Amino acid sequence: GHPAVFSYSIDNNLRPKVSYLLNVMGRDITEVDKFPQFLSYSLEKRIKPRFTFMQHSGKLSPISLASMLTPTDSKFATKVVGVEEEEYKRWQRLCSVGEEPQSMSLEHQIHDKQV
Repeated sequence: GHPAVFSYSIDNNLRPKVSYLLNVMGRDITEVDKFPQFLSYSLEKRIKPRFTFMQHSGKLSPISLASMLTPTDSKFATKVVGVEEEEYKRWQRLCSVGEEPQSMSLEHQIHDKQV
């Protein structure tokens, strides 16, 4: 069991994370059984930035949630994705502005075409 899960808000914490896992990441709910700590990570500060960075970097090979979320930022960048840590730090800063860098560039493309 994972008793801490009972202290999480369903609407503000669990539902958004499970929805992201299933609908955006294309993962299976059984992965939460294997790695219940998934629910303890921040969706905005850890899960989304790491998943979108892996997409951006073309590193979509099957990787466990634990391998994606557990390493430090430095190890995630260098060992998991294979880039310099600073590249991932820049990505995190872009994500923390509230926009995923990919969607920002898409909006700019759409805006540029309208001009």
